[in-house]
Amino acid sequence: RVRVLYGSTTGTSKKWAEKIAGDLRQWCSTHFGEADVSVVVEDLTHFPIDALFEKGSHAPGHTLEVALVLLSTHTDGKPPPHCAHFCTLLDDHINDFRVNRDALAHLHFAVLGFGSADYEPAGHFCTAAAQVDVFLEKLAACRLAPLGRVSDTREAEKQVAPWLSALLHSLDRLFFSVAPG
Repeated sequence: RVRVLYGSTTGTSKKWAEKIAGDLRQWCSTHFGEADVSVVVEDLTHFPIDALFEKGSHAPGHTLEVALVLLSTHTDGKPPPHCAHFCTLLDDHINDFRVNRDALAHLHFAVLGFGSADYEPAGHFCTAAAQVDVFLEKLAACRLAPLGRVSDTREAEKQVAPWLSALLHSLDRLFFSVAPG
């Protein structure tokens, strides 16, 4: 299962989440034919964070858990207000002594941030996405691609393409390393 999670203010992250999900569905169709690979787009506004912590079966032929997080930057490097709770809860899980440090070891992830490079000197360029990237890693999730940063001051497609290419390369290795037979 691949979850494409997004947090957006103006719709940019949502648009890219839908596009990337479409690309992933096409990639899955090419690689697996009619195999049951679920690619879903979910808004972080309503996403139950506990769903990330649910472990699926990892036996050959069973579900692998993949989460792609596409997150816009709001004022002062913060996430969009309606999905800030997602970032806060991830941080809370890191600092909660009751949560195992490897709580997300079953999860494979990649993060893509959206913002403006104009705010890089102030330290606010895709800060929310960078924080989520660190939080997932601290909970032992397995990275599929380096953190991607997309600035609204440059052509988005050219910035997303290398991230998506790295992601697909990792997914290729991941899915075929656990394929039955």
